[in-house]
Amino acid sequence: MSLEDAVMPPAAFVNQIAGGLRRALGLQLFNFDMIRDVRAGDRYLVIDINYFPGYAKMPGYETVLTDFFWEMVHKDDAADPEKEEKGSNHAVVK
Repeated sequence: MSLEDAVMPPAAFVNQIAGGLRRALGLQLFNFDMIRDVRAGDRYLVIDINYFPGYAKMPGYETVLTDFFWEMVHKDDAADPEKEEKGSNHAVVK
């Protein structure tokens, strides 16, 4: 088997694995590496989890991270509509 023969798992499957890891580990920002066990067909193994990965190689990482942090800061605001009236306890960096 050569690198050209490698097949990525379906995106929905990767998203399911990411969701399970997110819940199990309590992490929001992480990445992980998987390999396919060719002896077992469609069996995949998580071989590495990075809880503080580098993002410089990811296309558009600036926008992705900015959006992520914005959502984290404002997720409580969306859950509690009265919070805007009370004032937010989050600092906004401009």
